[in-house]
Order: sequence, then structure tokens, then C-alpha cells
Amino acid sequence: MNALPLWVQYVQAFSIPALAIVGALIAYRQWRTASNALRLNLFDRRFDVYVEAVTFIGNVMRQGYPENEHFSPFLRARDRAQFLFGPEVVSCLKEINDTAAALLATHRQIEGGRGGAARQKAADQNQSLLTKFTEFDARLVQLMAPYLAFSMVREKR
Repeated sequence: MNALPLWVQYVQAFSIPALAIVGALIAYRQWRTASNALRLNLFDRRFDVYVEAVTFIGNVMRQGYPENEHFSPFLRARDRAQFLFGPEVVSCLKEINDTAAALLATHRQIEGGRGGAARQKAADQNQSLLTKFTEFDARLVQLMAPYLAFSMVREKR
């Protein structure tokens, strides 16, 4: 027969389930922390792509044409975007890239010193492309907003 008082036997019997519950609560909190860290990491990566794209658009609008050194960071961001965003954002970034390349080509035609009708045609096309470029900023914000919404980062309740 057991010589321990009855209340000690009850404490021993309930301590194991109580420790199991505490362990389960700790595991649950760790899972939530890891989940929130993953969400925050995803947000940071998406926001980096957004910043690179907006910076590229701003540089093009400021200069009037894309400089070669601005293409590299944008292209890296565009390549990462396919893993972080849906196809609509990737398509928009590709369109920005294609428009920027066309803008650079028309800028080089204008700067090439050719005169006459060819230069005027290039200048008109350049102006049309710049006008199109001004629309990319708002469109990009609209497309990326659901992916960058702060509610996507907050802890689920």
C-alpha cells in the first residue's frame, strides 16, 4: 500500500496532464510565432520588390529615360516577383520592363543626332511611352496592395 497522503497522490496524478497541457500551449505559441515570422518575411520580400519597381519608375520619370544602371536592380526584383506575387503583378512588371526598353531605344534614336521625320517620330513615340509610364505607378500600387496589406501580416485571431 502507498504511504503517501491522498492529496499528494492527486497532485502526482494531475501533474502529468498539467505538464502536457503546458507543453502543448508552449508548442502552439511557438507555432504562431513561426507563422507570424514567415508572414513578416514574406511581406519584407514583397515590399522590397515594390520599392525596387517604384524606384525604377521614379528614376525613369525623373530622367525621362531609363539608365542602364537602373535596369539591374529592377530586373532582379522582377525575377523575384514571380515567386512572391500572382501573375497579374508579374505581367505588369514585364510590361514596365518592355516599355522601359522601348523608351531607352527611342531615347537613343533621339540622341543619335538623326534629324527630320525619323527623329520627330522617335520623339512622338518617346512622349507616348513616357505618358504610359506615368500610369504604371498607380497601377502597380493597385495590383500589389492586396499582397502588401498589413492585415496579411498581423497575427490571426
